[in-house]
Amino acid sequence: MTRNDWTKFAFLSAFAIVISLGIGFLSGTLLQTSFADYHDDSSAYIRSARAILHGEFAWEDAEAFKKPPAYSIFLAFVYAIIGEQPRSVWFIQLVLYMCILFFWYRIGLELLKEKSHICFFLLLTTAYWGLVYYVFKIESELFALFLVTAFLFLLFRRENELTWKNTVLGGVILGALILTKPIFLYATPFIICFFVWDAWWNDRKRAVAHALVFIGIVALLAGSWMTRNYLVTGDYQIEQHTGHIIWGRGAIAEASWRDIGAYTIASIGGDLIADIFISGYAEDPVPLASRRQVLERMETMRNNGVSEYDSNAFFLTGGIKKIWQNPFGYVVSSIPILLELNAPVNHRGFSLAHLFVGTHEEIPHSIKLVVVGMFRAGWLLFLGVVVYAAVQAWRTRNRRWFILIFFTIYVNIAYALVITPIEPRFLVPVLPFYFIFFVVGIQSCLTRVRKIYSVEVS
Repeated sequence: MTRNDWTKFAFLSAFAIVISLGIGFLSGTLLQTSFADYHDDSSAYIRSARAILHGEFAWEDAEAFKKPPAYSIFLAFVYAIIGEQPRSVWFIQLVLYMCILFFWYRIGLELLKEKSHICFFLLLTTAYWGLVYYVFKIESELFALFLVTAFLFLLFRRENELTWKNTVLGGVILGALILTKPIFLYATPFIICFFVWDAWWNDRKRAVAHALVFIGIVALLAGSWMTRNYLVTGDYQIEQHTGHIIWGRGAIAEASWRDIGAYTIASIGGDLIADIFISGYAEDPVPLASRRQVLERMETMRNNGVSEYDSNAFFLTGGIKKIWQNPFGYVVSSIPILLELNAPVNHRGFSLAHLFVGTHEEIPHSIKLVVVGMFRAGWLLFLGVVVYAAVQAWRTRNRRWFILIFFTIYVNIAYALVITPIEPRFLVPVLPFYFIFFVVGIQSCLTRVRKIYSVEVS
């Protein structure tokens, strides 16, 4: 990077900090100054972190660490170094955010044409509030994005160089990522191929040796925690008590074709648009109906004295059975789930699928439909450009583009096959890929337009 590049990055980073602070106050995350203000996943991570910090974590405690452990360990480290308060996490996550932006600024300089990297940077820091929202949110999304970014930095900067330092560091980063977002566990074989690909053609024995060490480190980190969970709870999964998620996914797989069709329309145009075709859908969309059934069943089992372990086993077994019995419905229903995963979000990172449903009654229904339709059309156009650019990037046969394309496709497919109701926040670890593809797509389109125009003029 030249001195001019550093100057640009400094100004753009200051702008990014202002935007993140604005979203933090607007969304309320910067107003949660006490641990008592946090609920749901945030509360679970905080409790685990404080238990580690105060030496209260017991290996044999089945109730500890129902969530993946890496982010709680990170929080405990932050509390120990800076102080046991939310502001400590805000500061460190802002530092992580700056590291993430620095990496992508450098990648933008290398992969994009002159000045386009600035457009990419601005998109990354302003266009998708669901990303900026997590800078000050005590949840694992930004930490996972940092780990993905750090691993990509390792892959990109080493190019043809394969050293033991890089191998060990890469194994540790991937292991931490798996213990943050377990969905990445199943990508390990492909990631190893990317890691040793260049060395394979020069020295296969050396490549195999590095691959084995890499696998060993990942297995040590992820496998040890899976073993702990199996010994303590009888469940080897990194994230505990997820049977209800699989059951819900199976319920979507066995839904009627009418419901899957309505869900597909809603995933494209939003619940309000789907309500035009299926009357009443907006008030009771398929994902929420499925979730309600799961919660009602869980409540009934709890009232009947069924243990949490037995309840989880019931849901896990039942969910797998539903999927196994409805393979075609399982595959087809992945399409609307995939589209919903890529839905636009508000300033708090929540999907806008339910936009205008039961709210703002002062606005005429026709105006609501027009606004939702135009907004969705613009978003679908954005996604279309991203897909078009990914295809163009694939044709370049550039290793870096291959890696970005793989991670993007893998995260989308993995979540669409496993989880419902799906949330756009699951895409945070790969969101920068969307924006760099979008800029490349716009570049390609403008180049085509210029060529056509120059031909017509001549």
